[in-house]
Amino acid sequence: WSTNEISTSQVEYGIAVSYGSITAEAPPVFSHKMSFFDLQADIAYHYRVKSKDAAGNTATSGDYTFTTLAPPPPPTSITVFKKWSLAIGNFLTSNFAGPAIGSDGTIYASGTDYHVYAVNSDGTQKWRFKTDNSYPSSPIIGNNGIIYASGTKLYAINPDGTQKWKSSFGTFYSNAPVLGSDGTIYAGGAGGDGKLYAINSDGTQKWIFDKGNTSGFMSLAIGADGTIFGTAGFGLYAVNANGTKKC
Repeated sequence: WSTNEISTSQVEYGIAVSYGSITAEAPPVFSHKMSFFDLQADIAYHYRVKSKDAAGNTATSGDYTFTTLAPPPPPTSITVFKKWSLAIGNFLTSNFAGPAIGSDGTIYASGTDYHVYAVNSDGTQKWRFKTDNSYPSSPIIGNNGIIYASGTKLYAINPDGTQKWKSSFGTFYSNAPVLGSDGTIYAGGAGGDGKLYAINSDGTQKWIFDKGNTSGFMSLAIGADGTIFGTAGFGLYAVNANGTKKC
């Protein structure tokens, strides 16, 4: 609405002529508009506008009405379209091997055929890497693009699918290793071994934590302060970044 002199803007509104709601008073202008958002759908509202000039004179319009829009109807059905699938035998080991996604969109996943697979974002196979006849864990990806996975050994795989190195120590579980902020790889020994291994990014051993029994480490996590947590047997272990027992 418009006024013949500069004045404030305000709207009273509600579902009855008694209104009940009012907007905050807007600064003085000649051409007025107001927005308000606390309205119900498909409801008839009454409103009137008010303007006040610099001298404090207030002008109020007559009563008007408007009806808000009805909400859209709910969808009757939802169709899900498959983008692609990749059939390459016994592909994913469902117990412990979820995929990992590289910065270039490459998907890395492990199979029950003892291979780690690299798959392009369009679903085509990029390469596959053969382990020593053991189920590989979920792959993890280092900052340098190296892919790590553990089976009976810990493997470091180059982005082109070639082997960078393979551990020459320890017997590991097919549970994913974890990666420290400094690039150290931590992997838990399997049952009968039961140790926690810290491995440098070049494949050399950094330290071994021996908890004093042979129950295997099943899962690992790293805290914000660098503490490595692991579950083994009926225990939860906390190990400092230097390989000593925390608690």
